[in-house]
Amino acid sequence: MQGDVFEGVRVAGFQELSLAIVISHPCSMRTTYGRLKERLLMARVQEGRPVPIPWRGHFGIMPLPELMENERPYYADFEELGTVASDDLRVTRRIAVLDDLGCSLLQQRFTNSVSRYVVEAAAFFEQSAPQLAEAEILEDWLEAALPAMSDHQEWRDRYNDEVCECDAYLNEHREGLKRPEQRAAVRRAAQAEIKRRWGEKS
Repeated sequence: MQGDVFEGVRVAGFQELSLAIVISHPCSMRTTYGRLKERLLMARVQEGRPVPIPWRGHFGIMPLPELMENERPYYADFEELGTVASDDLRVTRRIAVLDDLGCSLLQQRFTNSVSRYVVEAAAFFEQSAPQLAEAEILEDWLEAALPAMSDHQEWRDRYNDEVCECDAYLNEHREGLKRPEQRAAVRRAAQAEIKRRWGEKS
């Protein structure tokens, strides 16, 4: 998902492994069948000096306070972008995720870094709400369908199969997710479908 932070990532154009955050928008990171594209756009995550919040300037970064338990200041560096093979983004290497507000702020900061134009974060949230709801449904679907996270190929094959299954289900409900007044009903229906397939979560 956009805003996920991984460790041990090789960003194209840089030799060393590093922390990196997914920049690709949820709409553009998956194929027609819901699988991740072969490469995703990511920004390297750097350690640096604290940035006062709210801040002025610092167009090329987004602060990521409390990213690590060491309490050192980190930030996404929009001037150090590159693509990463999605197969290298193993779930065991993911160290953090952004919540819905964080994803909207990431989009706001990235847009500001390339245009110097400030779009209200609420506008990004409104546009991304259907994709964020989709991501939550997909997460619930995969948690119910699959065992604990793993890097084994058999698990990854099952993962891809279930992503396609969920995408096929969502194809029938995406118009509802686009309508704020219908979004909650779609999510309830998805939970009922998940329960029908796999029963209650343990």
